[in-house]
Amino acid sequence: MAWHRWSGQSFANHWWNGFSDHRGWDRGHDHHGWGWGKPGGSRWDWHSRCDRDGNGDDGTDGASYLRLSIPAGDHDADGTNQAARLMQDVAQPHADFEIEAKFLSEPAKAFQFQGLLVEGDEQNWLRFDVYHDGSKVHIFGAKSIDGDWEAAFDHVLSGADDAAYLKVTRDGDVWTFEYSSDGTTWSTAGTYTQEFSVASAGVLAGTTANPGIGPAFTVEVDYFEGTPGIIQSDSFDDPSLQGFWSLEGPAGTADVVTDGAEVAGDAPEGNLCALFGQAEELQFRYDPDNDVDTAQGHRKAGAWGTPDHDGSSYVVVANCDDVSARDVARGRDVYFADTVTPGDVFDFATDGHGKASASNLFVLVYDDEAAFRGGDDPLQTMKYDVSGWQPMELGDEIGSVTLVGYVGDDGGFFS
Repeated sequence: MAWHRWSGQSFANHWWNGFSDHRGWDRGHDHHGWGWGKPGGSRWDWHSRCDRDGNGDDGTDGASYLRLSIPAGDHDADGTNQAARLMQDVAQPHADFEIEAKFLSEPAKAFQFQGLLVEGDEQNWLRFDVYHDGSKVHIFGAKSIDGDWEAAFDHVLSGADDAAYLKVTRDGDVWTFEYSSDGTTWSTAGTYTQEFSVASAGVLAGTTANPGIGPAFTVEVDYFEGTPGIIQSDSFDDPSLQGFWSLEGPAGTADVVTDGAEVAGDAPEGNLCALFGQAEELQFRYDPDNDVDTAQGHRKAGAWGTPDHDGSSYVVVANCDDVSARDVARGRDVYFADTVTPGDVFDFATDGHGKASASNLFVLVYDDEAAFRGGDDPLQTMKYDVSGWQPMELGDEIGSVTLVGYVGDDGGFFS
């Protein structure tokens, strides 16, 4: 499969299909600043990356990246590490080493975070990441030693792109944590001394809220580099994850995305299931309404209840119509849970998080998050068949949501 996720808030209409040209855009921001060669000051092998035009300096097109996704819920890395982690074994537990990664994604909501993790076991780990507090972005470090968790440093950044690159260096028992906006000029976030036996190292993705439910988050990593002979490097060029990686955590998915073609033009017409295969990711626009306009029969698609017109709503998308806050916290049966306002466009995967692909999607609308968490009935419920046996077309209206984007096995379109 080769496709890439698009932000409808940043670009006009695009559609694409597999294993072809790429122009280097990701969700909501472009890949400016990519280049070929070693990040300054590091001692790693060369990695092929895109330049500012999205094309390699050798004249070839193409790029790929790691996608590490965490569903909505409480997936923090504090006393108990509930974050999604993609880890690899470290060959020598007491050897000096460096790890470095470039992140293409940016935390944008409280409290999404992404970063690097060094792990000894379930009670011993060192965390270095970037998180959003709802208004500002922070560079953060913490450690858990024999189950005792403590923050090591926490600094406000001017923006997440200040720390697109993260690096951890071990020199004996001294640990240094650095960040960079360009991979050349580095700033030290913190340094401390800690005796530590390393078992694994890798990247992590998490989300939490206090109180409430953390929003789903997808972390995108351009490359991961480690000291040769100690930790393996990966530019995520292969269409599947290398065998030395292991996904850890109670929830989350990890895969490699090989970007497909970007073709400017009109939205495709007709049955999207026939054009692109069964749905893997959908994009809805939220507009409070009760109309249903789709080629699916009334038993397959419908809307019940009263639209919420008070300016913002809490929307839950799931594969059943009976969802609790506990389900969202665990990521069970839930594809999306967040506050939206009229006109907002949101997207979500229809598989993953340990669940099979849904046959029916249910969109549940609540007055606010407190109403949902308090066990109130939804104000409005929408049902939509995404099994592939019923037609799905861009512009389908199902009550308060309109289908504006679709990705399947063979490509797709996002508005």
